[in-house]
Amino acid sequence: MEAVQTERLILRAFELSDIEAAHREFYAKSDVWGPKPRQYVEDTVTMAMLMARSPDDQPWAKRAVVLRETGQLIGQVRLGPSPNSFYRWAEEPEPGFNKPEVELSFAFGKQFWGQGYAFEASREMIRYAFEDLGLHRLVNGTGNDNVRSIALHKRLGFEIFPALPDGDGIVAVLNNPGLVPVASLGV
Repeated sequence: MEAVQTERLILRAFELSDIEAAHREFYAKSDVWGPKPRQYVEDTVTMAMLMARSPDDQPWAKRAVVLRETGQLIGQVRLGPSPNSFYRWAEEPEPGFNKPEVELSFAFGKQFWGQGYAFEASREMIRYAFEDLGLHRLVNGTGNDNVRSIALHKRLGFEIFPALPDGDGIVAVLNNPGLVPVASLGV
C-alpha cells in the first residue's frame, strides 16, 4: 500500500523516527493500547517497516497516521489477520473452525480523540480493503466498555454483534457493499 492522503492526514509506512511518538501516544497509556515497553514498540514499528517493503504486505497494511499540516504522528491503522475465535458465522459447520478474517484496527493518541481523525483514516483503509484488495468484509472486536470504539465502528457502517459464546464484548462486521455479502453472523 502506497502512502495516501486524505483531507487532513497522510497514511504512510512507519519509520524508525516514529518509535518515540508511537510509544508516547498510543503504546504507553493503558487507555489506548498499553502499557507496552519501549522495546515492544521498537519491534512492532520495525516489523511494520519490513512488511511495508514486502509484496506480502498488501493485505496486512499497518500504517502510521500523520497530520498533513505538521507531519506529527497521531495514530495508526491496520488491516491484519484475525483468528476469528470469538464468534461464529452462520455458514461455518459445528463444531468446526472459522476461517481467518481481515481485521481493521486503529489506535490514536488520546489528545487526538473526538476530532474525526480515526474516522478519516479508517474510512481510507476501508476504501483500500474493498476497492483495491476486493475483500468481502472486515471485522473487529472490542470490549463492551469501549464505547468510543463501538461508536466509531457504527459511524463507519459496521454492524455490531455480541461476541460468542457469552456476549463478553462485541464483534463489528462491515460487508463490502460492492460485493454480494458472504455470510451473516450467527449468534
